[in-house]
Parts: sequence; C-alpha cells; structure tokens
Amino acid sequence: MTSPAPPAPAPEPAPSADPGPWSPTGEPPPVEAAPPTEPAPPTEPAPPPEPETAAPPPASPPPPALTPTDTAQAKKMRTAGAGTMIAGGIVTLAGFAVTLGFTLRGNKLEKDLVGAEDAYQLGDCSRVTTGDCPSLTANRNEIRQGILDADRMTAVGGGILAGGILVTAIGGIIYRVGVKRLTNADVARVRVSPTFGGLSISGRF
Repeated sequence: MTSPAPPAPAPEPAPSADPGPWSPTGEPPPVEAAPPTEPAPPTEPAPPPEPETAAPPPASPPPPALTPTDTAQAKKMRTAGAGTMIAGGIVTLAGFAVTLGFTLRGNKLEKDLVGAEDAYQLGDCSRVTTGDCPSLTANRNEIRQGILDADRMTAVGGGILAGGILVTAIGGIIYRVGVKRLTNADVARVRVSPTFGGLSISGRF
C-alpha cells in the first residue's frame, strides 16, 4: 500500500504593491486630514408669485348711432323746445304783469271805497235821494264794480301766469330730449373700449 502525499505548504502573502513612505522609526506614516469642506451657499428665497392680472370688464355696447334723419329731427326738437320756452317765458311775464297790475288797482279801489262809503253815510243817502246823494251813490257803485273787475282780472292774470309756467316746462322737456338725442349721436361716433394696456378710442372725426 502507498502512503498518502503530504499536504502542500500554504502560499506566502504577496507583498503590498504600495508600501507607503519610508519611516526610520518603523511607524506607519501619519494619515493626512481631509481638506475642510466649504459651506454650501445660502439658498435664495423663492420670489413671490406674480399677482394674476384681472381680465378687463367687457365693453358696454355703444348706443345705436342715429341716422342723418334722426339727427335733423333732434335738432328740430331742440329748436322747437327753445322756442317754446321763450314763448312760455313771455306768457309768464305777461300773466305776472296782469296779476300784479290788477292787484295794485284793486288795493287802490278798496281805499277809495272806504272814502266813498263815508261820504255816502254822512249824506244819509240811504234814505235821501236828493242833493249829492245820486252822485255819491253812483261813485260808490262804480268803485265796487271796479274792485270786482280787478279781482276778476287778477284771477285771469294768475291763470295766464300758470299757463306760461306750464308752457315753459313743456318747452324745457322738448329741448332736453333734443339735446340728449344729439349727445347720443356724438357718443355713438366715438367708442371707448377697455384693453389690457388702457383704453382704446375709435370713431369718426
């Protein structure tokens, strides 16, 4: 019988490829410290979000443009309104003059009536019909009738005054309507529309 072969010796460790720097004391070389790391730059804050620009409101539709015929009618209405106001003013002044004149006349006749009544009573004309009584009676009656006529004319003057004021008001309304129509025609020629940068003006000049 054959004896088993002896085991092979273990291989020696291979020398280090980089023995490092030589030291006469045989101590391992000092380990170099890692260079200090620079601090990270501070982070800038995020800019605030930009506000959203609101959309401009929708442009209102322009008023309908007037035709030349409508413009001519508006001018006629304005002229007619001015004429009516002038006529109403004249009538108003006439009514005021009539009212004032007959009011003053009535006040004067009332004073005259006081003197006529005194003369009538002193002459005892209520029982006597001779002498100055017929003339005193006629004078008293005439003054009374004058007062009645003055009151009647004062009422007529007041009616004329009220009518003149009414005509003036109607003329003012007609004049205002005519001017408003002409203003609408001028606005229809110029259109103003809001935009993102401001206002846009367009029209016929």
